[in-house]
Amino acid sequence: MLLNKGTALDRSSLLIWRFFRRKSTTTETVLNKTGEEQLESKGVDAPRLSTFSFQAQQPQTEEDQPTLMETGDTAVEATAVEEPKANVADLVREKVSHDRKFSAINRGVSPAFIPSIREISTCVRIEAETLSFAEPRSAVTAWQAYLTLHPRDADAWFSYGQCSVVLDEDDDAIRAFSTALRIQGDYGLAHGALGFVLARQGAIQDAIAQYQRAIECRPTCVDMMSELARLYERAGASAEADALWVNVEILSNERVRS
Repeated sequence: MLLNKGTALDRSSLLIWRFFRRKSTTTETVLNKTGEEQLESKGVDAPRLSTFSFQAQQPQTEEDQPTLMETGDTAVEATAVEEPKANVADLVREKVSHDRKFSAINRGVSPAFIPSIREISTCVRIEAETLSFAEPRSAVTAWQAYLTLHPRDADAWFSYGQCSVVLDEDDDAIRAFSTALRIQGDYGLAHGALGFVLARQGAIQDAIAQYQRAIECRPTCVDMMSELARLYERAGASAEADALWVNVEILSNERVRS
């Protein structure tokens, strides 16, 4: 009786042990051909917790092998995490497209005063005009900067030419006055200034032609007539010179009376 009772207890314990063994391990107890118990691995059907497998997957090739970060006796698989990519501009537009209350500030743009080309060029021109009286070299640089913004300003080309005349840079002066005349053909002052530079270089006939055009544009300008009369004298045209001197006297007297 005692043997049978012990055998029954052993069988009950064995059944309980088998039940918990199946629930908690990756092996299973089976009977071999001789009736003895042995443990058999369940292989690919190993129990899983969520998506994590208790059975480690073996890499197929060396290129597929993950990088391992070893610390002590443990090895942790290191997985590269790609940084999230987002187009900030698209996100902002999407965010504010549904709300009309969003202003430029909400869009990440703070109100800022951005001067226009006209305002910038006006400041540069004022600087150039101021420097022209005392610092012609600096004024030339300022005029060049201004003309880069406003290349069709005939007055600016004329002023640039005047500074070049003061600096004895006749080639630059001729180019500046000629450019002003291409923009405005009836620019009397530019004709006279070009005639002055040409006369200084010895091109008397060319200078006379420019002064004649200047008088056509400004028929009451005494200074232009006086310069042209001197050029006539240098060229040997005494009759033309005398006629101009008479006109200069008449205009001068009229100016005094007025």
